Amino acid sequence: MSDPPVEYAVPRNPAIASPTMGEVIAGDPVGRHGWRPDFPDRVGFHTGDRIPPSRRSRVDRGRLLGLGRGFLFVATSRHAGWGDTLVEIERLSERGTAEGGLEVAMSAATPALGAVGRALGEVAVGCFMGETGQDAVRERVDALERRLASTSSCALPYVDIVAVRCARAWSWGRLGQVHCAVVTLEDDRGASRTVCLTGPDGRIANAWLEHRFERDVAGVARAVWDELLDTRKVWAAFRGRYPAGSTLVVGRIWDEWQGAVRARMATLGITPATVAAETARRLAPWLEYYRRIPVVAPRVAAFEALAAGV
Repeated sequence: MSDPPVEYAVPRNPAIASPTMGEVIAGDPVGRHGWRPDFPDRVGFHTGDRIPPSRRSRVDRGRLLGLGRGFLFVATSRHAGWGDTLVEIERLSERGTAEGGLEVAMSAATPALGAVGRALGEVAVGCFMGETGQDAVRERVDALERRLASTSSCALPYVDIVAVRCARAWSWGRLGQVHCAVVTLEDDRGASRTVCLTGPDGRIANAWLEHRFERDVAGVARAVWDELLDTRKVWAAFRGRYPAGSTLVVGRIWDEWQGAVRARMATLGITPATVAAETARRLAPWLEYYRRIPVVAPRVAAFEALAAGV
């Protein structure tokens, strides 16, 4: 007997911007924060919600990579250079590990880790990397994005996922049942699309929704941190301490930047609980949906406990 279908739906949060393919590629490396997806080496991919695809559907084969901001489908069919592409994405994880260390260092400055703590790290790192011009991989990411644009490869951002349906279906090509996942995505402009992946089992729905929740919390919390701290104003005052052409090493500037952010938090009395409470208020309509998803419900409870100051 086949397993019952797994199906979840959470409306799109228009307050969170959709990341580009380049931003997904440049996001966290595979396996950061203790999570590493376990999918088949090759998955099938086609547009539409047909399970299995009709014979007229264009089905591409490829690799499915789980990154911090979304899944990345890298087509191997009709893409002669896919091996080099995967190698380059793996190399980018070296930069991700270094930048991730900055986020962890910033998050460790607060008593709360998780999405709210990491959101503070993202705010601090985003300002630091953008203003100091330290993101040396931008050109590499742009080149990868151009290379993938000529194939059927695509990014599936977590924040864009509004519905997931997983089921098993008979495949004449394999003479047996295969796992299929139908995913509906909606971007921040309201445009929607539906794709079907053949290969991943029902666990992918849990992974998608867990990460959708984490990115929703992080996206709103990041905006709250930025608003409450007035990060650009803090950065302008911070950089004013140093003369033009300062020869201080980047590591020292980063350490002092962390200190400036912590001092601002102390002056204004801003804590992770403060940010979590405002984030929970803004996310209230979506939390109702997340509570209905068994794998996400414990995360919601932990987040609400932080927001309540428990």
